[in-house]
Parts: sequence; structure tokens; C-alpha cells
Amino acid sequence: MRRKRLIRALQNLTYVLAAVSLLFLLSPGYPTYADSGVPSHNTIRIGLYHGVQSLPGATIAYPGEVRFITENFFGEAIELARDFGPGWSVRREAVALAVGPYSSQWQAEQNIARWPVSMGAAFVSRESDGYYLVGGVFVSVEQASAGLTQLIMAGLGNARVRGAHHLRSAMSYSREEAEQLVSILQSFGVHSARVVYDGSFRLAAGYATDLYGLSATEQQISAILPQVVMQSFSPNFRRIDVVRNDGRTILTYDYMPNMPLRVAAVDSGILSVEGRQHRGTYEFLLTTDLRFNVISIMDVEDYLKAVVPREMPSLWHIEALKAQAVVARTYTQASRGKHAASGFDLCTFSSCCQAYGGVDWEHPNSSAAV
Repeated sequence: MRRKRLIRALQNLTYVLAAVSLLFLLSPGYPTYADSGVPSHNTIRIGLYHGVQSLPGATIAYPGEVRFITENFFGEAIELARDFGPGWSVRREAVALAVGPYSSQWQAEQNIARWPVSMGAAFVSRESDGYYLVGGVFVSVEQASAGLTQLIMAGLGNARVRGAHHLRSAMSYSREEAEQLVSILQSFGVHSARVVYDGSFRLAAGYATDLYGLSATEQQISAILPQVVMQSFSPNFRRIDVVRNDGRTILTYDYMPNMPLRVAAVDSGILSVEGRQHRGTYEFLLTTDLRFNVISIMDVEDYLKAVVPREMPSLWHIEALKAQAVVARTYTQASRGKHAASGFDLCTFSSCCQAYGGVDWEHPNSSAAV
């Protein structure tokens, strides 16, 4: 009898909380999205990495096809690239250190463990003369040169500074045309060829510490594609490179205000960032110190599936879980825009917003309650 009364009380509490939540949602002054977009009850922007946890670069993993996208000023999606997994690195353009060349991707990967932790994570890049380990984020060639000693002490003696000067086509193309030109150049050994988007799709190639260092690449491209006129471009530390885990740079994106880079699975599957799975579309916002705030734009229901089991044990009674779900949903809607200055709505910390654990925390019991 006592158990039945408890269950009935929990049911009544659920109904009351649902009514309060509905009244709030229908009230005027409902907060707008952190990105100043059209208000919606269906999606929420969750800050996965931000503040002191913002990233110098991010790794994404997915076994299928993904699309890299942005939006124009009218809110229309622009597909920048499609690619098959299993992984990619998202990095801002910078002067870096490179170790190599190695004859194979496997050989380069065997030396990743030697890379100094103080320089951040290294990734494999395929260039015209072989595979390189690339890492470090430096603002000048002089600053990068000072880091060469660390690599030598770590047993990586065949190191050099990799600059951020590159070549870019004077003419713009459709995405398909630009990708075709990249394919042609890569088939002739110009493995640094890539698509760049700066408001239009163009062909890009080369990495050099100065403009003179691009001359050999320019001559090579001229011999292969004489109809393409290439121009030299100086570094811009707000550009973003997307590098596939086989070392190929598939996209360079000129970061533009209010047009952040996003990535989503083509089949609506679940991607991982930094080894953890989160539902939704990932967005990469460059901060004022040129790091990344990583945000997941997901359905509110998907968000709650990873909140409720963090706030209440998932094996508790279904009615208790339902009550917790209503509380979490009400808080979510009431707190939109809490971190608007950082570009998202809610963070993942219980001390600030609500505890959120990602896909690893989802459980059938709490998901059913949501």
C-alpha cells in the first residue's frame, strides 16, 4: 500500500511539473538561442569544450560518411566537403613543426609517442615528398625554430619548421570542379593540394615558411594545370584545416564571422570528439585566443537522455525518472542562452548547469522516462 501511494505521489508530481513547464514555454519573453538564431524548443546548443577546456585542435571519429558545412548570412547550409572516416583532425592554420619525411603513414604513426606533450598532439600529414608528423601552434617561424631542440631531444632529429604560406587559385570554382582539380594534382604527386573555401571554392597547395619556398610547388602545378593561375597567400591564423587521418588535408576553411565550421554524419549517426560520443552536429567556434570552443547542436530529447541518468540513478523507479526528466526539461528551456557570450546555451557541469554525460551515460530506463 505504501509503495502504491509513493508511485501515485510521483505521478502527481510529474503532472504538476509538466504543467508548470508548459506554462513557462508558452509565456512571453522566451529566451532566444545563443547564436541569435530563430528560437526553437527542439534543439539546444551544448558547450562540450570551452573556457579553460577549449582545444587547440580537435579529433573527430566516425566509421561512415560525414559532411563539413557552414551557413551563409541567410541561414542556408553550405556543404564544404564530404568524406569517409574513420577520423579527422580539425586544426587552425599556424606555423608548425614537421618531422619526416617517412615512407608510409604507418612509419610516421610509430613516432607519435615520441612527440613532446608540451607541444600538444601531433597528426600525420601527407605531402609531396612523403608523410610527416606535424604539431605545435606557433605565431612565427622564429618561435617555432626554438622548439626544434625539444624534438631533437625526443629522438625526432629529422625536424623542420613548416610554414603557413600557401598557393591559392585566382579563379573560383564549384566545389565539384575544385575537388576534381585536387584529384588531378594529387595523382601527379602534389599531395598538399586541397580545396579552400573563402566564400568561394578554390584550389590550394603548398606549405612554406616564406613566399620563395612556394616556387617549386607553383612550377609543378603550372606544368600539370597550365590553365590555372596560382597566387601566394600569407598566413592567417583564423583559417581552419581539416586533415583526414591518412594525412590528406581535405579542406582549408577561411573562418568568417557568424559562419562557423560544422560537421555531421550523413546518415545521422553518432560522431565522437576527443574520444567521447555526443549526439547532434558539432560546431567549432574560434575563440579570441584562437582556440576552439566545441559545441554540439542536438535535439532537446537527446540531450535529456544523457542528463537524467547523471542526475538520478537510471535503475530507480520509472515514475521517479519521469519526474526528474520533467525537472531537467524545464531547467533546459529556462536556461537557454546562459552562456551566450561563449556561443552556446548550457555547459556540461552540474555546478553550473546540469550534469551531462554524453552517449556513454544513456540507459534504456532513463531514456524511456524522457
